[in-house]
Amino acid sequence: MKKRAVRKRACQSPERNGFLAKIDELNAAACGGMPRPGYGEFGELPVPSGTLILGDPLQAIYRFEVAIEKIRSRRVMFRVEMREYPDGTLVPRKLDLEFEPNEKASRKRLIGSFGIDSGKLVIADKADVEAHWTDPGPDRIGVISTMEDQAVVRLLKKRLRLKVQKVDELETEIVGPVSEELEAAILAVLESTPRYADYPFMHFHVRTNSTFDRVNAVTGPGQFLAIGNQAKPELLVCQTGRGDGEYEVQCEFAGRVPIRASVVFIDDDE
Repeated sequence: MKKRAVRKRACQSPERNGFLAKIDELNAAACGGMPRPGYGEFGELPVPSGTLILGDPLQAIYRFEVAIEKIRSRRVMFRVEMREYPDGTLVPRKLDLEFEPNEKASRKRLIGSFGIDSGKLVIADKADVEAHWTDPGPDRIGVISTMEDQAVVRLLKKRLRLKVQKVDELETEIVGPVSEELEAAILAVLESTPRYADYPFMHFHVRTNSTFDRVNAVTGPGQFLAIGNQAKPELLVCQTGRGDGEYEVQCEFAGRVPIRASVVFIDDDE
């Protein structure tokens, strides 16, 4: 197991605890009441290279911050502890990774921590990610944000005679693939319009259905997803119970062989 830099966990303060308590209150109000403990399994993932990596999908393969190496069993089972709200909302509280469930641990230690800026954790075999992660993806879908209103859609239709189709209240898509030339023309219109000039990317972007695009679209507590453009191999996408933040990975060993690991998203002691 290679030595990795471990960032210190932020000290718990009354201000932070109060902030977390407020979030829990808001969640309870939005989800029908206080949650109860829940337990489940996401399933099993092959680890053919013997090295499992964990990190933010925004970082892709370039900066995944934690690696669990020398996995003898070449597979991992994911078990999850959750908060179950009355309206059915499930929020992961703790994720357990089991490599050798029947093996007795001789030691346990912190092996690293990772930062999350996307609200999701990705876990996959290292070699599979390196071979199949796609960025950009195979498509060029023009997405117009209608989060504020329909004004940007009307502007682009008028100036560039675009054909569009509404997806939902938040997004409208351009009909047909968007070429690099059309993308440049749309950005030029936005950059020349004072209302959109400062942050044109907030109003329009091209979605290529890259690995990150597909990971980012996942909803719910956790899901297996193809890494590349074929059905296999897969990765696990897991919602982080506190959203963005810093999370630690604790690992148990039998000698030098990792037998299980865990990530706590919501510490009830907080």
